Amino acid sequence: MFGVNECTMNGILLQLMFMVAACSSLKTPTLYTASFPQPTTANVEDKLECLSKNSHHLPFTEMPFNLHIHPPSVYQLATRRYTGKASTKPFSISPPLITHTSPSSRRYRRMIKLPVRDEDSLAVLLSAIVIEQLRECVLVVAADQGFWRSPVMDRILRLPNLRQVVNVVGVQDLQKAVLKAQQCRGYLLLLSDPAPLYTLTDPVTGAWDYDGRYVVAGISREQLHDLTLTNKGRKTDHIVGVIRSGDAGQYVVVMNQLYQREKMARVFTWTTSRSSTIPVNLFPDKITNLQGAVLNVITFELPPNILYHRGRNGSVLRRYGSDIDVVTAVAQAFNFTINFKEPPPGELWGEVTSNGTWNGLVGLLGTGEGDIGIANLFITALGGRKEYQEYTTYYDQDRVMLLQATCFLIQSEAQIPRWQSLALPYTATTWLVILLGLVLTGPLLYCLTKLASFRGEKMANSSLAYTSLYTAGMHFRSTQLQVPTSSSLQVLVVFLWLYIIILTTGYSSNLTAFLTVDRTPPGINTIKELYHSSLTVYGLGPFFGNNMAQSKNDHLRDLSRRFESLREFEDIKKRVLKGEGVMITSRRYLAFFSARITTPQGVPMVRILQECFLPFNVALGLQSHSPLKKNFDRVVSWISQSGLMSYWHKQTLVLSKRYKREEEEVKATPESEVAGGGGVSLTLEHVQGVFFILGLGYVAAQLVFMLEMFLCSRGNTL
Repeated sequence: MFGVNECTMNGILLQLMFMVAACSSLKTPTLYTASFPQPTTANVEDKLECLSKNSHHLPFTEMPFNLHIHPPSVYQLATRRYTGKASTKPFSISPPLITHTSPSSRRYRRMIKLPVRDEDSLAVLLSAIVIEQLRECVLVVAADQGFWRSPVMDRILRLPNLRQVVNVVGVQDLQKAVLKAQQCRGYLLLLSDPAPLYTLTDPVTGAWDYDGRYVVAGISREQLHDLTLTNKGRKTDHIVGVIRSGDAGQYVVVMNQLYQREKMARVFTWTTSRSSTIPVNLFPDKITNLQGAVLNVITFELPPNILYHRGRNGSVLRRYGSDIDVVTAVAQAFNFTINFKEPPPGELWGEVTSNGTWNGLVGLLGTGEGDIGIANLFITALGGRKEYQEYTTYYDQDRVMLLQATCFLIQSEAQIPRWQSLALPYTATTWLVILLGLVLTGPLLYCLTKLASFRGEKMANSSLAYTSLYTAGMHFRSTQLQVPTSSSLQVLVVFLWLYIIILTTGYSSNLTAFLTVDRTPPGINTIKELYHSSLTVYGLGPFFGNNMAQSKNDHLRDLSRRFESLREFEDIKKRVLKGEGVMITSRRYLAFFSARITTPQGVPMVRILQECFLPFNVALGLQSHSPLKKNFDRVVSWISQSGLMSYWHKQTLVLSKRYKREEEEVKATPESEVAGGGGVSLTLEHVQGVFFILGLGYVAAQLVFMLEMFLCSRGNTL
């Protein structure tokens, strides 16, 4: 098959036994009994046939035998100077499959010009790395033609935790080598040509194990540096490079440095004659202490989560708000420096462009220009965001008060004029009943007076007009000079006075409240009422429009057809104040702005609809597959559980009021003075209805006077 004779085939069989033996017995130094079936030549030839093909995998778990022997040392394992002894039958390991003098070994040395001493040193170094620091990991070995039949590869096949062996011809072979095991995963890449590895790290090419532990040998330091700058390489936790130095048998081990200026840092120099173990941890936690590395935080002004305190020239003096407090606390915990960056004007969170990519905050995270994003980010996968960014665990959630629910901001209804306050103490129905009682009481009193006259009771004036005016005077609490002497009339008048006292007292008490309190007519308060209106729904970016379109609520889905995305809050504010539409966003954002959009007298010009929907959780945004997520989640979860968010929200409001006072040069003076007892002095505006009645009386008197003059002149003529 490879041009080997029967003797060499026997050596192959024993080598395969040795590999499984190392796999089974490395974890303990005790003696085990060798118990295994004798492998057949056909089985071993099948395995080696797979080994010689391109784009293959050799699963060592399918070996047709099981061997337990003494675990070899690193040096013995790498140089094959090892004799395994079982408790029953001792046996010796045969010479290597490919010796240093074999034709394939000579071809290999001509290909990459690696002396025999370098081969031994590299084999010992790689074996030491795997045995000492990847012992608990499942291991994949991938080698291209430059290493495939080399003595280094031959010795690597003895590693105890080997899961797959891959012959790399193209990038498709590396794609098949990506493991999905839950445990630690190690990748030993022996490559004389880095092109397939570069292709694999392209964003659109295949899978990549961002949490895997990569050991790369055969390429230069510059090539390793380029690897760490690729889209996938810069987000990979662990990349270790083994680089040949100028001296024979000497190698320099380098390690990638996440978020540092120097992407590859030298760790130590390896020489077989002076080194027997790996002196440092090659796969440390690099996130716990980022050593002051500069991380780009993408954000923009979004009150009340993010506010800017500006100088007179418009420059940002300070950023503050609950989102700023969160990322500042995380920066202190992990020792990194924040560099704030803003998306291009108007892009805000971003949206899908015509070419299918994202712009704005999401786009900057996707391209790697930003490491963290903060802007009241709702956790959602809408619009394919997960391909460009991911989220930490949430830090802001308030489903009880629905502060992170989605609500609508609408123009406040115009206040009811003050003169209408005279009629507000009673409803229209009540006023109709009172009027009906007034109309009926006069005639009833007249009828009872007529009936009493038959019994001898007489009144100075017992006409219908007189009894009607008599009843009306009682309603105005006017003292009446005549008192009925008939028992039936007395009973009627007593109950009539009782009815009028209760009626007028209730009116007077209610009138005081309506004169001093602003009243607005009932307006739109539910999503259904908003749907039946003709108002347009405005939002900052397309996010909320897409959410409404996917809602199970029929009214929200229909409202999404009237959604219009704008880029500036001021544009939405103008349209809302004109009554053209409503604004949709989080309740906390709306509550902050509605308190600031008021008349000079402090009357709110906008309000929040009572019905909201779809509460969201707020989190930090990260790059997709970011190595920061696992560690950040832990700290962000502590922030959420500690109650710091409530404290930071209150501090934001305090700072906002303080900066606002500093920016205001003149404070408005209130029109009404507050009395010491807490009452409000009634202004002319409060009692304008009384003067309307007085004016109406003047007009009515003039009309009656003119009517009398007309009748008198007509009578004189006749």
